[in-house]
Amino acid sequence: MENNTEQPEKYLGKYEIDNEGFVKLGDVTRGLLGRQTQYISRFIDNTDSEYPNFGNSLKFKNVFKEGQEKGSGNYYDYKIHKDSIEEFVKRVKNYYGDDMFPKDKIGCLNPNDIEVLGKD
Repeated sequence: MENNTEQPEKYLGKYEIDNEGFVKLGDVTRGLLGRQTQYISRFIDNTDSEYPNFGNSLKFKNVFKEGQEKGSGNYYDYKIHKDSIEEFVKRVKNYYGDDMFPKDKIGCLNPNDIEVLGKD
């Protein structure tokens, strides 16, 4: 018996792409940025004005936006279009620079994180 099960397309050979061309944001944040989705989602949903919006002109799915019916508001459900990944990753990496927790951007961290990482 022949197995004709078609394998899903993958971004960079790793991250599953759905039938609309979207990849789970969590896969991108952990795999390409080395960060947790909860922190990176702040740059997309614009629910906190302290964080810049890096999602402008990029395609996302399941992201809650004020005044829209779509989107669960749960960052675990967020997806990014495969054609937007490269630009989004570039924007986030540019923001953080080479240092995972640069001192001039330390305000982006939760106060509990600062205690764990040390203030200096």
